[in-house]
Amino acid sequence: MTQAIVTPPNNAIAASGNAGARPMLPALKLRPQRTPRKAARSVAADLLSPGDILSETPTTSVAEGWAWFSERLARAGFESCGFLLSSNSAESPLGDPRSRLFGDVVSPEYLDFVLENPDKQAQARPYRKLRTSRQPITYLNDRDIKDATPSERALAAEVNSSFGIKAWALFPIHAPEKEQIASIGWWNLNSQEEARALWAAEESTFTLATTYFYETMRAAIDAATEGEAPLLSNREVECLLWAGAGKTTGEIAGILNVADGTVEEYFKRAAKKLGASTRAQACVRAILAGIIHP
Repeated sequence: MTQAIVTPPNNAIAASGNAGARPMLPALKLRPQRTPRKAARSVAADLLSPGDILSETPTTSVAEGWAWFSERLARAGFESCGFLLSSNSAESPLGDPRSRLFGDVVSPEYLDFVLENPDKQAQARPYRKLRTSRQPITYLNDRDIKDATPSERALAAEVNSSFGIKAWALFPIHAPEKEQIASIGWWNLNSQEEARALWAAEESTFTLATTYFYETMRAAIDAATEGEAPLLSNREVECLLWAGAGKTTGEIAGILNVADGTVEEYFKRAAKKLGASTRAQACVRAILAGIIHP
């Protein structure tokens, strides 16, 4: 059987100028290399830019700095936030005499509840983990509380239901040399699904911005923890106000419609926060700190 011989077309041979040469291949057209596009920055990343935090945050006081930063957080989607400075040994940081709070903590009603119930605060999972965790502590779905004890779960369900909390996140920054924890908390009262979506997209933005804010405010924070008044509950303030007006324990109990022992407990807690040893001393210190006005 004769093998077929395949020859290139005449025009290919003619183009080579040499009948014995290999046919020329068509020239390859190379596409110009494209420069990879940079990923678009989110609105939150723009609002919480580390450069802006370093250059624009007012550092004269923590209150001013927090007002600027919390407004940025709100525009970035983190609408309800608070900034807490506390001791790393405080079991109930809200209301501890060494703590300072700036901004919101869920609602005034919630804040009063935790101040009136320091034992429940100490039992709550977020405040327990706050003292040891270096990572964000979150409640965005049930998986986030898989390590919670039954009593912690029951308390969380009670608090979330009572105050309409759908989701939250706490990011602690530890300063071991000062035995201090600075934490920024965010609470969502609208939708857990909405909160999950925002946190999934902007967790790194939130935590990086929080770190930059804390470091930028270090000098003002040192002054605040030395000079500002401790946080008293509404009932503690009321007791001091009535005591300053000359009312007895029994009279104050009647005004507030509580037992005498409850009034004594309010005075005890207020005195501890103010570093006072007597009721009169607590009243004077509250006046000097601007907590009450005679």
